[in-house]
Amino acid sequence: HVGSMSSVGPRPLLLDEAGNEIDEFGNVIATAPKSAIPVSESKPISEASKIDSIPDEKPLSFIDPRMKIPSVARRKRELKFIQPGTFIEEARKLRSQTEFTRIPSSLNSDDMSSLSDKPDIVVRRTGEITSEVPPVEWWDQPYLSEPTNYTSTIKEDKITHFVEHPLPVKPPAEKPAPPPQPLILTKSERRKLRKRNRMEVQQERRDRILLGLEDPPPPKVKIANMMRVLGSEAVGDPTQIEAKVRKEIALRAARHNQRNQERKLTGDERKAKKRRKMFEDTALHTNVAVFRVGPDELDEKKNPVKKFKVDINASQNHLSGCVILAPKFSVVIVEGGPKSINRYKKLMLRRIRWNRPNDLEDDEKKKQPRNKEDDCYLIWEGEVLKPSFRNFRFEPAPTEAAARKILQDRGVVQYYDMCKNFVPVSSVFE
Repeated sequence: HVGSMSSVGPRPLLLDEAGNEIDEFGNVIATAPKSAIPVSESKPISEASKIDSIPDEKPLSFIDPRMKIPSVARRKRELKFIQPGTFIEEARKLRSQTEFTRIPSSLNSDDMSSLSDKPDIVVRRTGEITSEVPPVEWWDQPYLSEPTNYTSTIKEDKITHFVEHPLPVKPPAEKPAPPPQPLILTKSERRKLRKRNRMEVQQERRDRILLGLEDPPPPKVKIANMMRVLGSEAVGDPTQIEAKVRKEIALRAARHNQRNQERKLTGDERKAKKRRKMFEDTALHTNVAVFRVGPDELDEKKNPVKKFKVDINASQNHLSGCVILAPKFSVVIVEGGPKSINRYKKLMLRRIRWNRPNDLEDDEKKKQPRNKEDDCYLIWEGEVLKPSFRNFRFEPAPTEAAARKILQDRGVVQYYDMCKNFVPVSSVFE
């Protein structure tokens, strides 16, 4: 039975008369002697003692004695303050080093000596950006004997095979980022959305009526549903009921018109809205358009109607600029918003029939062939940072010098040069 018990559960603890542990056959089981040191007084063995207890062995052949074992202790981090101007000095040294690396290494000593006498190989733009056009551009000054005159002789010794890449200049005013695009819905999705919004508004109104916060609306009676809605009342006196229904219809129409009149903008509000649309896009930049017209097309005596249209449309569209009445041609300069400029372009290029005979001319002069250079041409259109004119006016210029002087005082003499150098290929509008 003892064997069967041991196979089923743990072995039972058997002791003899002296208290020693014995096995199933009565033999004493030998046990290890207990330590005399109490557990509380025993100390753990340190790692250093374990390492010292390892017997000295010969160094292994695969260990390189030149390699240092990384220290386990963490280095103390200290605050390191950077003196002002440290990175600026490093950037200056780096720029000076890149300037020397631009010179190719294939040059011999003679070429290097010739380059040392030419300090203007690398040209830089200095100074602030101004709206005035200088007589000589800054990149051409090192190559001219007189830095203020293009007609002076060119220094050919300054011309080399190197290519100068100007530094990119950021625009003075950037357009704001476009707003996020709305989600484009299909026709059925828009219909469902509109229906759901109307149902929510109608359900909210029903809830207010059920709670007693709002009176229920009267029945919307029309001539078509008068008999069905009123029933016995309409049968009793149909003439009186019909007059009452027509009165309610007229009252509903009057209320509808009154609500529309309340939402309608007043005259001052409409003017302010139109004016706001004209000036809404001139905050960051101003659009400019330059036209060239024949010399007699804007003459007050020969073509007063055309002159009136050019003047009155500029004031109506809130445009600034001027008209230079030069001997050989006239220059029309307009400044304003993009919408105003587009409307003025339609006037100048479509609505007014330039270079056509008028009623003030003789019959013989009307039969003479017309010169295509006297038509209206759009010479240039673009954007500038700020306008150069305060209002729109006509400036007579009997000579070319007088015309250039008027525009030079405004800093836009290049407009006259563009019109002067323009050669029309063919007439834009036949």
